[in-house]
Amino acid sequence: MSEEIKVQEDTKVEETKVDNTDIKSLVDAEVSKAIKNIKVNLDSEAKSEKQKAEIEALEKQGKHSEVMQMKIAEMSAKLETYEQKNTELSRDNAVRSQLNSLNFKSDKAANMAYQDIVGSLKKDATGNWVHENGLSISDAVSSYSKDDNNAFLFSVKSCQIYKRDVNWRTTC
Repeated sequence: MSEEIKVQEDTKVEETKVDNTDIKSLVDAEVSKAIKNIKVNLDSEAKSEKQKAEIEALEKQGKHSEVMQMKIAEMSAKLETYEQKNTELSRDNAVRSQLNSLNFKSDKAANMAYQDIVGSLKKDATGNWVHENGLSISDAVSSYSKDDNNAFLFSVKSCQIYKRDVNWRTTC
């Protein structure tokens, strides 16, 4: 009897050690992520401070045209980033508005369809978002919803058939 109790106690000690190891590894992973984010922020701040100091030094030397060139380059980079983000947001908005008209089984199903459709979109020569095969966003969403391979994402419509007066009626 005492041997069984000792074996059970040893098993509990081993499980506790394993749990502590798992917890430690999870904590280490989260700490690493947090430190990485902090390093990225510090690096960008250091770069910004270095650039500001360089601009001030050039202004003191009277090299205003070089200062303006640096500021123009910085603003151009920011503008390009904002335009890219704006383009992505407009694409996302167009896809989501088309998907809103569909009846998905769940939010996860809707997100899956969204990811599939957005992943297959590209810009055409005129700057409009189109499907890989050239369809517009609305046509691509319609085609996606009609594809039998994607039927599992959508709720099945229930229809009722009832008799009203002499005629049969349906509501879906």
